Amino acid sequence: MCRNLIFSSITQSGARVPVEIFESLLDSAKNNDDGFALFILYPDYENRIVRTLSFYEYVKALLELDSDNERILLMHTHQRAATAGSVTVDNVHLWIENNIAFSHNGFVLKYAPHMVSINPYIYKIPVTGEKSDTKCDIKTKDSDSKQFFYNNVDEISRCLRKNNPDKLIALCRKENLSGIVMVNNINNGRFMAVGVGRTVHLYISTERDYIAISNIETIELRRQKHIECEWIYGTAGTPHFSFKKSRKKAYEIPYLHSNRNIWYYYDYYD
Repeated sequence: MCRNLIFSSITQSGARVPVEIFESLLDSAKNNDDGFALFILYPDYENRIVRTLSFYEYVKALLELDSDNERILLMHTHQRAATAGSVTVDNVHLWIENNIAFSHNGFVLKYAPHMVSINPYIYKIPVTGEKSDTKCDIKTKDSDSKQFFYNNVDEISRCLRKNNPDKLIALCRKENLSGIVMVNNINNGRFMAVGVGRTVHLYISTERDYIAISNIETIELRRQKHIECEWIYGTAGTPHFSFKKSRKKAYEIPYLHSNRNIWYYYDYYD
């Protein structure tokens, strides 16, 4: 399957992306090589985006970020394993419209109906990133994810602006989307990730000032607090974020930062 990840600092000064995340991304990029995207938001709110079919260009951008040891507010990256739509730069994820960067791993059956005939239990069975002529409909110009985004960009933008992940999930289900959707505002660092038939993996590092959101379990981050979620949202550069672990009632857990005498909170659904 595609690789989808958001890294967010919990302080305004930004955080350094840990080597464990770089290692995980470099490893997964070897298999998900149908297109790469990398969005970076810096503490001064300048941003950078790389969208390419070149494995080497993507790896070079990651290594530059690692070697420069820069502090960033937010990183959003996607590695594509094509399931519908041609392998072109136009189908590389992190499409940007209305100041929203969007990525998705999974399927949107409304725009890729051929997937139903291949696997009628697509919502229940995890899909690998292995190449298969029967799995990828290269005759379709635009990918299913791209069509979903541009046909619903106003509603997606509204869900992010109003911190409404449940409405975004409802939209995904209406369009027969399965998988994980990740979005962020390219100007202010607001982000959201929702899972539809899949689990969103949240990693929290209070000592190193960041959270990481991944569509797959990231063994390199096994030392960090790991929570499987239905949805997550927050704003990069702040210590406030919310997530839903289950359908039970939410409550707040105060955390005393290990390096500073400050408190921050996040909503926790047990």
